[in-house]
Parts: sequence; structure tokens; C-alpha cells
Amino acid sequence: MGLFSRTPPVPLPEREDVRRALNGMHAKDAGRLRSKRHLAEALAAVPETTSVRAVLSAVITEPHTTDRGLLCVTPMAVTFDGEHSGRMEFPIAALREVATVGAGTLRVEFDELAPGVRALPGREAADHLDFSVTARPESVRYFVGQVEASGLRSR
Repeated sequence: MGLFSRTPPVPLPEREDVRRALNGMHAKDAGRLRSKRHLAEALAAVPETTSVRAVLSAVITEPHTTDRGLLCVTPMAVTFDGEHSGRMEFPIAALREVATVGAGTLRVEFDELAPGVRALPGREAADHLDFSVTARPESVRYFVGQVEASGLRSR
């Protein structure tokens, strides 16, 4: 329990895939994920039938939406579970690229017309989303590597 917190942190699921995803990150980034209630809740909500490959804490900033949440890589998709905007999903087959585009920014480029894509509606740039990430570079590289291992074809 934190210094000013009245509720204990949400326990992370005791799953091998979650352990591997956290072990692939820098230890401080994994600790942050464990200690932030909204991130732990989002990770706990991932169905056990889905294998988690990598996770990152992220913030999306759009003209009409600022939301923090959990970016997650599974064998089938990259997802973002935001506190306010809900769940966005980008199937691996719809992804064009996932890469850093500057210090602290991870861009997810996708085919907005592909089946299964769920993103923020009514956006100017409909083919990509930029996420602010505070994770260390090795955690971001691990995340991108896991997207590529899920089947993203590099260009």
C-alpha cells in the first residue's frame, strides 16, 4: 500500500505469460506497472485465453482525448485499454508499422479499413496513433520486438 493510498494495489494475475512480459521489461518499468492501480487492473482484465507478450504504460493525446492506459501485445493484436476511451484494438494483420518516432513516442500505424480495427473515431490521422511512453528504451525495444515476433512484417 502506498504512502497516501487507502486501498492496496490490485494483485497481478499469476500467469506465466504475464511474468514473461514483465521480465522482458526494465525492472523499474515492470515495478511501475505493478504499482499503478489502473495499469494493474487493465492487465488483470486480459482474458486468460489470450497470451500476453509485452505491455507498456502509455498515454494517448488527441485533440479531443487525453487518456492513460495499457498497451498490450498478444499474438493476434496490439491493444490499448484506456481509462476513459475504452479498448482500442489493432489486429497484427492490419498493422503497417510499430516504431518510436521520437523520444518517448511510440507510433502504431495501421490500415484503418482492415477488419477488426477499433480506434478513436473522428480523428484527422486515421491511419496511425501516437502514444507517449515513459518506459526506458529497452522496454520499448522489447515491446516492438514482440509485435514483430507476432507476425508484423518489417518494411
